[in-house]
Amino acid sequence: MSLTQKQVSRNRRASNNKSPSVSVKGPAPTHAIDILNFFLIWLTLVLALSWPFQLFLFSYIVIGPWHYLTEINWLDKQKYFLRPKDSRVFVWSMVVLVLLLTAGTLFPATGTLEWAKPMYNAVYGSPGNPVAQVVKWSWSLMLIAFVTAAAWLFTDRWALRVPILVFCLLSSCVDF
Repeated sequence: MSLTQKQVSRNRRASNNKSPSVSVKGPAPTHAIDILNFFLIWLTLVLALSWPFQLFLFSYIVIGPWHYLTEINWLDKQKYFLRPKDSRVFVWSMVVLVLLLTAGTLFPATGTLEWAKPMYNAVYGSPGNPVAQVVKWSWSLMLIAFVTAAAWLFTDRWALRVPILVFCLLSSCVDF
């Protein structure tokens, strides 16, 4: 007998020596969960037809936060969050961009308030003022913020991030 034939015969003997209790399979655990979900869906339908607004409030107040808490653990297992070494630069750059976006979108609204009109005209009406530039470029800043977030999230190397960000900055400077 060759060496491979001996290995095959050993494997056959080993598979024949298994106890019968090991080979007996019970229902899969997911089958029980599927049955439970089926009946919970019907229960929810009955509750929704009986008390639609109350069920909506219960779902919003109780089930929503439960889902959020379980989702955080799943996202962490999928390594969806940023690593600590990258997060400092990214978080502070996003904080600055969000503050600029907020100023850009909220500042024009202050011109409609009676008590804020003098300040609005002094700051926004002056030529070459930085706040006016932020208001003008707020949509471009929003594009830059989203592209920066995607670049940090989906790429690991700076060699990939830098060209993405440079292309985004150049494309946001073009005025169509």
